[in-house]
Amino acid sequence: MEELPAPQRHWFKPMLLLLALFVLVFFTTVLGVDYRRAHPSQTDPLASLTAGSASQSTSGTVSGTVRPAIPQIETADDPYLGPAEAKVIVVEFIDFQCPFCKQVYPMVRELAAQYGNRVKFILRDFPLNDIHPEAQAAAEASGCAFEQGNDKFWAYHDKLYQNQELLNAATYTAIASQVNLNEQKFATCMSSGARKSEILGDLADGAAIGVTGTPTFFLNGYLVKGTFPKDMFAKALDLLLK
Repeated sequence: MEELPAPQRHWFKPMLLLLALFVLVFFTTVLGVDYRRAHPSQTDPLASLTAGSASQSTSGTVSGTVRPAIPQIETADDPYLGPAEAKVIVVEFIDFQCPFCKQVYPMVRELAAQYGNRVKFILRDFPLNDIHPEAQAAAEASGCAFEQGNDKFWAYHDKLYQNQELLNAATYTAIASQVNLNEQKFATCMSSGARKSEILGDLADGAAIGVTGTPTFFLNGYLVKGTFPKDMFAKALDLLLK
């Protein structure tokens, strides 16, 4: 067998050792990431949420959502519960015709009351129009309610979910009366399509940051998709509040 020249023999073993070390580090890292994905921390509820323990969300095809600017998750011009200076901000993307959004809305209301001035909840629209034919109109109706006040929005929001199986133009008008909106202003807002650009903006921002279905939450920027138990959500909020 032909031997390597002396200078090459000098570098051959160190190079083999470096290569072996690189391979070892690479596979250790890959295996570690896979293990963490498969076995989220049992003591870290936020890890459990972000690793995919949440379930049950409605997905659809979203089109016309390209926006050149960097999307803003937290906004000051969308419906909210809680103070602006809260340490933890939860942003939820919703669809009023989504059954899973209906399932979690009481939890959001309860948590907002429970955490008071420590957590701010913000709602943004993400109507899945290809599978929910009334989602866009319901979002516009809630937006028209919001134009008459944040409290009016939340009263209207609750009624929309409570009447989810009956969403149509007549229902939107009836709810406006039930929550004591100025019905003339509401009708003008609906007929003008004044809320459409706001909803398209929410859709664009949501799609740009990974929203594909509803409900989708961002807890201080951590993406969590789908529904999950209230106690798990509360533990995640407690962790973020520390």
